[in-house]
Amino acid sequence: MHPDFGQYYEAREPGRRERADVVINVVLNVVLKSGLGRLVLLLLALAPLLAARAEERVVGADSRRFAVDGSPATVIAIRPGDTLFGIARTLGVPVSRLVEMNGVADPSRIRAGDTLFVPSDAGIPPDRRPAEAAESAELSAAAAQTPAAQSPWRQADFAADLHRRAVAVAEKDANVVVSPWGVASLFAMLQTGARGDTARGMAFALQLGGVEPPRPDDVCETFRESRTALSRAAREDVALELSDSLWIKPGFALSESFRFRARDAFDADVRITNMGAAGRKAINEFVSEKTHGRIPNLLAPPVLDDPLTRLVAVDTIYLKAEWSDPFDPKETSDRTFHAPDGDFATPFLHATRGAEILDAPECAALRLPYLGGTLEMLVLLPSPSNTLADVEARLGRPYLDRLAVSPWRGDADIAVPKFEFDSVHDLKPILEPMGMGAAFDVGRADFSGIAPHLYVGTALQKANITVDENGTEAAAGAFAEVEGWDYFDGEDAPPPRPFVADKPFLFLIRETRTGLILFLGRVCKPSPPRPANPATTLP
Repeated sequence: MHPDFGQYYEAREPGRRERADVVINVVLNVVLKSGLGRLVLLLLALAPLLAARAEERVVGADSRRFAVDGSPATVIAIRPGDTLFGIARTLGVPVSRLVEMNGVADPSRIRAGDTLFVPSDAGIPPDRRPAEAAESAELSAAAAQTPAAQSPWRQADFAADLHRRAVAVAEKDANVVVSPWGVASLFAMLQTGARGDTARGMAFALQLGGVEPPRPDDVCETFRESRTALSRAAREDVALELSDSLWIKPGFALSESFRFRARDAFDADVRITNMGAAGRKAINEFVSEKTHGRIPNLLAPPVLDDPLTRLVAVDTIYLKAEWSDPFDPKETSDRTFHAPDGDFATPFLHATRGAEILDAPECAALRLPYLGGTLEMLVLLPSPSNTLADVEARLGRPYLDRLAVSPWRGDADIAVPKFEFDSVHDLKPILEPMGMGAAFDVGRADFSGIAPHLYVGTALQKANITVDENGTEAAAGAFAEVEGWDYFDGEDAPPPRPFVADKPFLFLIRETRTGLILFLGRVCKPSPPRPANPATTLP
């Protein structure tokens, strides 16, 4: 299929017309030297080729117009990470219609770089239209080189959706930080034991791709590869520690295949523990150790007090990284921050130095790399004519890719506030609207790949972040309480470009090679880090 992103076909099959012409000429030469009987046979053989040639003439007359089954159709490109289910949702058309129009035998196996017929009256976003073709082709070619692009998991799109949902249920203009990686790893592990609509809804919410849910082994492979990529980001000067664990009630029979997958793909620690206060104490101590004391009390009563609790799945992530070019504490000074409810003074980090800024009409994004270059923070500052919500609405893989197409490089006058805050997220009202409702519904949940008669009762994530002159320290802990509903178990340099984050902004921390997002948040009211908890040297 035609590889250009956003372009229409110029021909149904390149070279088809030339091949037909050659064969026609050969056959006609033979016919002139043959008898009448042979002539009839050869004309019968020739008929399909003549029809193909006629079809090419029709298509070639105006290769930008198509009709599929009598309906006007447009061709769009399949991008890295696209799924037929996701494209259908974006365009507002039934998946079955796309399957019918394209004759797709396996909807979960569409490939980046191929093209797809869609109804011309579908709601095609501007960045999918031909006007964006050159830009899309350039960014897609670069994106396709990363391991993340080879995976069906649209992690950045999931991260953006999770962030928007978390903001929607948080207090107005509150600071928010989530760990998309932590939530995804936790629920992907459980998804490998889900079946039917539960598995389908969880895969849809996590944006794991496909009309039908991916096979458990495919999910395991996706997260095995992602964990391997993130393990390479950890260096002597960067602490990046991931953990998953399963805490099982004594006597509860866990599926051996689920146990194996959890250990093999998610490196999960499987432990047997009493529930109630003893279980909370054991899990909280484990999480506190894994997050270096930043998440000391993940579980609080009444979690684990329900006698129906069968197991608890837990995920943690801990990051401590120094800037590749630290800020001088002597340059830190108070500046005015323009918060939604009024201006106030707060300490700002300041430096004038070479920088890379990614520009879009809605925002400017400053790249702040960490030591070693395997991780970076991106600070997304809305333009004067746009709000934080405008940028949040566009956030996702295509938008982040588009930002990276034409980076600005030069001297910049940087001012970014120091900040430290934490967030607590009840994940049920966030994940249910994303498609995961069946997992939380006692009457519909199907986790028979783990054990019979299970559903997710409570799920929560706590996250916090500290940003100062030296770098960043951040952690998150999440759990899902799984319950059972019965007993079964050269020239003059230009002046420095100002980048002053003195109004609400977004930030994300990602691995630079794969683009996997570890933390994502918004700062509306920065408060400086507490002296007792600086992000200074690595432990």
